[in-house]
This record gives sequence, structure tokens and C-alpha cells, in this order.
Amino acid sequence: MGIKFGEAMPFWDREIDMIILTHPHADHLTGLISVLQSYQVKQVYLTGAEHATYEYLEFLKFLRDHKNIKKIKIDRVFKVKLSEDLYLQFLYPDFDAGSAATAINHPFIQDNLNNTSAVVKLVYRNNSFLFTGDIEAEAEGYLLESVQTNSIVLKSNVLKIAHHGGKNASGFKFLEAVAPEIAVISVGAGNSFGHPNQLIIDRLKNLGAEILRTDQQGDIALEY
Repeated sequence: MGIKFGEAMPFWDREIDMIILTHPHADHLTGLISVLQSYQVKQVYLTGAEHATYEYLEFLKFLRDHKNIKKIKIDRVFKVKLSEDLYLQFLYPDFDAGSAATAINHPFIQDNLNNTSAVVKLVYRNNSFLFTGDIEAEAEGYLLESVQTNSIVLKSNVLKIAHHGGKNASGFKFLEAVAPEIAVISVGAGNSFGHPNQLIIDRLKNLGAEILRTDQQGDIALEY
């Protein structure tokens, strides 16, 4: 179990500026529903990818019923300034993940919600953190091409490894482009999927990245 908001925030602070739903799989979504119910959330960022599960429909219903929450669709490359030295850059998707027409032009998102995951870069002064959701190899390839078309920069000091260290993500070319000093793997101990895959661990070691794992070290906090 990860750290609870009550342990990270003062008990009297009930406001959250923004939350980001990477994609509507239950392990990335369910906790956000309780956050919406327990805190005053100002903004929600989401891709709009469709998923007909009870949890996702409840999430969307809550947003519809609470019009004071600003909804921002992630369908382009854009920046959000958080403070003088801190900003978020939304890198992916740069298309409407909820559109049937878009899926035809981007077949790698069809029947694969993982590839609709929002990819976000947090930049604080000279430090950068890349959060990749559950994207798999095809989306990584698309991002590598976007380095040219959208002039984005993947290189980051810290990389949150995609899809809990699963073998279908974290291709060597992508990892090489990010060139992380630290790789963080969010993964449950003894999970039935065998995450993280040893191939991913070996790739990170070959790149000289320090590997931090929640299944071995628990909650991970980095201070800069």
C-alpha cells in the first residue's frame, strides 16, 4: 500500500490543485475516485479514452455532476506553469484518444488502453521527471518520432518506468533517449504478472541508471 494523502498533507488541507488520470484502467483510476470524494479538486486532466467499466463511468459521472471542477483534455503538447521554477509538460497523446477516427490513424491504441496513457514531464529548475503511465513499445516509438515533429525533449533525470516494469514497454531505444540517472518502478510485491521483468532491469543496469522499486523499498521520495 502506498503512502496516504493524510500522511503526506496536513490534515486541514483539503484542496488539491490538479489530478491527472493517465488512462482508465482500474489500478490507475480507482484511488482517484475517493480523492475526488474526499478533497476539493480544482482541475482534472484526462485523455478521454473510452472504457465502459463501472469505475470509469462513476468517475465521469462525478465530473459531470461537479461542474466546478475544470476538465482539461490531453490531446496536444502543452505546458502548465506551476510556479516560477516548476512546470508540467504534457507530451502524449497529441491526438484525441477518445475518437474513433483517431484510432484508425493510430492503430496501436485500438484495444490497448495502455497506449492511451498520458505521458507527462515535470521540470523543476535543472531537474526533470518523466512519468509514462502504462505506455507500451508502440507508444514509445510514437514518442521517439515526436522528438522531431513536436520538438519535445525526452531526456530526464528521473524516469517512472512504464507499466510497472512489464516486458512490453521500456524498449532500449526509448530508455536510451530518456537516459535517466534514476529509474523508479512502481510495482506490487509478489504480483502475479512477474513485474518487473528481468529484461527491463538489465536494460536499466546497462544504461547505468540507479533503480528504485516500491516492492523492495516501499514509498519512494526524492528531494531536490
